[in-house]
Amino acid sequence: MAGYQHEVYNYKSISGEAFYLLSNAIPSLSTSVGEKTVDDWIGHWATQSVFGRLNYIFSEKYLLEVNVRADGSSRFEKDERWGVFPSVSAGWVISKENFFPLQQIDLLKFRASYGTLGNQNVANYLYVPTLPIRQTNYWLFAGERGWTVGTPNLTSINLTWEQVATFDLGLDAMLLDNRLGFTFGVYESHTTNLVGPGEPLPAVLGTVVPKKNEGEIRTRGWELELSWKNRVNDFSYELRVVVSDYKNVVVSYNNPTKLLSSYYDGQVLGEIWGLETPGYYKSPSDIEAWGIDQSYIYSGDWFPGDTKYIDQNDDDKIDIGENTLDSHGDLVVLGNDSPRYVYGLNASLKWKGIDVFIILQGIGKKDLYFTDGSFRGPAAGPMHNNVLKGHLDYWRDASSPLGANPDAYFPRPYAQYWGQNAKNFAYPTDHLLQSGAFLRLKNLQIGYNLPSNIVQKIFMKSARIYVSGENLLTFTKLMFFDPEAFGGRWYGAGDAYPLSKTISVGLSVNF
Repeated sequence: MAGYQHEVYNYKSISGEAFYLLSNAIPSLSTSVGEKTVDDWIGHWATQSVFGRLNYIFSEKYLLEVNVRADGSSRFEKDERWGVFPSVSAGWVISKENFFPLQQIDLLKFRASYGTLGNQNVANYLYVPTLPIRQTNYWLFAGERGWTVGTPNLTSINLTWEQVATFDLGLDAMLLDNRLGFTFGVYESHTTNLVGPGEPLPAVLGTVVPKKNEGEIRTRGWELELSWKNRVNDFSYELRVVVSDYKNVVVSYNNPTKLLSSYYDGQVLGEIWGLETPGYYKSPSDIEAWGIDQSYIYSGDWFPGDTKYIDQNDDDKIDIGENTLDSHGDLVVLGNDSPRYVYGLNASLKWKGIDVFIILQGIGKKDLYFTDGSFRGPAAGPMHNNVLKGHLDYWRDASSPLGANPDAYFPRPYAQYWGQNAKNFAYPTDHLLQSGAFLRLKNLQIGYNLPSNIVQKIFMKSARIYVSGENLLTFTKLMFFDPEAFGGRWYGAGDAYPLSKTISVGLSVNF
């Protein structure tokens, strides 16, 4: 098989903005008397690809597949535009060999593969010299702010495709008259030519250091699938369980000082660095007795209900050192937001005309730390999002109309002087770390197939009535939010529109 693919993306937009409408009933630029601005955006990129595939099977025992593709992208300069990415996979069905002795094993296959893929994960036009144009804030020309041309950006020369090379080993088996299925695979992939920052240059350069291909990330993982199916008289069923896990580690990256704000050699991707806490101050005397200088976090006064931070390096103060791997002060790795032990369960049950289908899915381990107001509630200040019931579990003393709550989950909120809330949320803490692990009943469907002697009387081949439900049950310790609906650990918590529970009733007929 051979093929060709061509993709072109063009985008053009124009927008206008004006203030002080003469009438809200006519929202137009011409009926506005305030300042008017117009803007536009033009962008384009393109890719070309040619690819081929060769399959070979000999005697249903030996399997071979070879793939190769060449990809070109306009995001790279002319001489670096194309990359060639081959892959090969092979399999051996040992159970079909004459010397294979175990008759109870219906299928036993070993497989291995090695393949490469390209990634054009860069912005457009990085190789094109550009001059930024901006409006000055310091000089007036004829009573208006003038326009200036800034320092030219340095181009990213020789920038090319990132490459992902993956090696996979697997075993597939079917036993007991094809009732028991087993699949297991392990893999390791290396992302090389990782696009990252160039060599650090003095600040007198006056512009941003261009990006370059330098870095490598290693991924190791595995996947296990077990299935079982059987039939006992009129009752038949089939179960399938899938579990997988992986870990990403930075092998090399251009970060010689190992700043924690960037990738660094040996980093496990998804690490959440933060401060550990034993709890909140309970009283003024507790503040005095604590004896740890927390002025790096907040230089003002501390009050009961504020967060204590643990001094990890025994220097009687809380800080983050130089924010590097070798000098991180009191920062520690609190958790990791990469999903671990992703699993799913499918079940199919049938008895006479009744059938039941079940889908369960979940994540075994995932840590999350939210920084947006929808999680913090009142502690986000006077402009916070709606207060949910769980937000009322904040620290209060006996003077509060809601009563004292010394063992609260959230720290003391500051509504009037809301800037003080930063002292409790300057860095992630183990206390406010959330678990994103969950188990969800993703789908449940119950159906009934009408007897054939009935449907034939009304000129139909078959008819099935069913009731289906989605997202019916969710088991999780995550506060407030849907574990599948948020966009990340730092923001986009997903409380605005969680996944809906849906129940539907239907009729399926064939004539």
